[in-house]
Amino acid sequence: MKITELKSMSRIMALAMMIITTFTACSDDDGEGNKPIVFPELKNINCAAGETAEISFETTADWELSSSAGWCKFQNGEFLESLIYGKAGKQTVTIATSADGQSHNEDAVAEITLKIGNESQIIYKVTRARKEYADLIVSDEAGNVYDKTHPLTIKGNTASSPVYTVIKAEAESGVKIGFTNPEWLSYTIDEKAGTYQFTFNTENTSGLNPKYPIAAGTYTLTFVTEDAATAQTDKVRKVEIPVVYEGLQRDAIAISPTYLNAVASVSGEELSDDNGIVENMQSTITAYNDEFQPVIFAATKSINEDGEVEFA
Repeated sequence: MKITELKSMSRIMALAMMIITTFTACSDDDGEGNKPIVFPELKNINCAAGETAEISFETTADWELSSSAGWCKFQNGEFLESLIYGKAGKQTVTIATSADGQSHNEDAVAEITLKIGNESQIIYKVTRARKEYADLIVSDEAGNVYDKTHPLTIKGNTASSPVYTVIKAEAESGVKIGFTNPEWLSYTIDEKAGTYQFTFNTENTSGLNPKYPIAAGTYTLTFVTEDAATAQTDKVRKVEIPVVYEGLQRDAIAISPTYLNAVASVSGEELSDDNGIVENMQSTITAYNDEFQPVIFAATKSINEDGEVEFA
C-alpha cells in the first residue's frame, strides 16, 4: 500500500513540474521579447538642396531606416546611404539632400520609413523646396550692370594686338546661359571664371574697320537663359545690351609697309631701299578715325665757316 502511494506522489510531482515549466514559459513570452512595437509620431521637416538635417527617434528593438527618394540619403561617416541599420535605443541620424532632379515647378517630398521586425511605418517626411529662379544679370568685373539703358563699350585695339573687354553673366546656379553677338565681335569664354571676353573682329565680313568707332543704336549683344521661352517666372531671363565700339586707340598708329633704310637722291628723282631702286615709296597709315596729319621734313646741306657739314 505504501508503494502505491509513493508512485501516486511521483506522478503528482511530475505533473506539478510540468505546470510550473509551462507557466514560466508563458511568463517569459509576456516579457521583453513580446512587447508591442510602438512607432514615433510622424514629423515633417524642411531641408534645402545641398544641406543636412538631423532626425531623432527611439526603438526597443533593432531597426532599419530607408528613404524613398534618391536625393535624400543618410550620412554614414564619409558615405551617403539610402538604407541604414541600428540597435535598440535613442537614435539621431543625419540626412543630406542634393539638387538631383530638382524642379522649378514644385516641391519634392521624401518619406523616411522605420522598420522594426516585420512592421514598418513612415516617421518623417522631408520637404525639399523647388528651385528658385534668379534674375539674369550681365555686368563687368566690378559689378556695374549692362542692360538696355547701360550700353556695353568695347575697348579699342592697339595698332598691333587686340584688347579684350571682360564681362560676366549670372543667373541661378546650374542654369545655362547663351548669347548672340554682332559678327564684328569675336570672343573667348572662360567657363571656370564664368567670364566672356569680347574684342573687335578684324576679319569680320561686314566691312567694318577697327579704326572707326561704332555708336550705340545699331548693334545689340543679347544674353538669354536656356529656359527663357518656358520659365514661368517674373525673373529676368533675357538681357539685350546696345554695343558701342571705341575705335582704334587714340595713341595707336600703324604704317605698312615701313622703309627703314630708304635713300633719296639730292634731286629726289631716284629712290632706293633694301631691295634696290624703286619708283616710289607708298605706305598705308592706320589711325583712329583717320585722324592723322602728314608731316614733311626737309634738310638743307651746307658747310659752315669751319668747313663742317651742317643740315638744317
